[in-house]
Amino acid sequence: MKSKAEKINDYIDNCLEPQELLAFEEEMEADSTLREEVELYRDVQATLSKRMSRQEQELRQSLVHAQHKNRTTTGKTLPFKKMLTYAIPIVAAACIIVVVRLFFFQSPDDLYNLPTMHTAVVRGATDGESSYAKAATLFNAEDYNAAMPLLQDLVSGDPTNLQYKYYLGLCHYGMAEYTLAAQILEPLAAGTSVFKNESRYYLALAYHKEGKDQEAIQALKQVEDTSTMFKKASRLLQKLELKK
Repeated sequence: MKSKAEKINDYIDNCLEPQELLAFEEEMEADSTLREEVELYRDVQATLSKRMSRQEQELRQSLVHAQHKNRTTTGKTLPFKKMLTYAIPIVAAACIIVVVRLFFFQSPDDLYNLPTMHTAVVRGATDGESSYAKAATLFNAEDYNAAMPLLQDLVSGDPTNLQYKYYLGLCHYGMAEYTLAAQILEPLAAGTSVFKNESRYYLALAYHKEGKDQEAIQALKQVEDTSTMFKKASRLLQKLELKK
């Protein structure tokens, strides 16, 4: 019998048989914790996919293909421990490449990349949860033009939801509408929500794209040193100050 982790992995990789898929989706409907775990796995996968090169993606797909081929030829899944025997070399190779790329070959372009849009709404579920999930899928595919109307509708329906506003601002940034992005991000950057530091960073980027480097520098200096954005903010700050 498969473990929960194996089921989630197979669901994400589209390796479940039709009956298994139906049962798993019914289980997700009844179990909010399972839904959160699936979304978390998707977020991690999306983040890694953005950082992986074509060769790294092929390594991962080789593992998925091998697992699927085993099922179709034998009619059953290898025991998880045995599967690890084949998986570990592939996964280890992919991880080494990713780590090397992350820590030794950071591209300056990563300062300007938008983050993955989280699929779980911070302040509880709303009637717009389905629209939000669709917007997240489009945003993470960098289809900002299609994600924009969905996010605009979400903000109109719930103007107090700061998460909707945050991603709407980022969507404007992704569409090179830097003035509109700044207008949305400014009050978030000045606030006290969980999005304040991220908003300050991307507000700085919008200012920078508009040629307002002095305003960008001030926004970057407000990013707190306890924030996950602090290292990137420091790098961008150093870059902008060298231009002065």
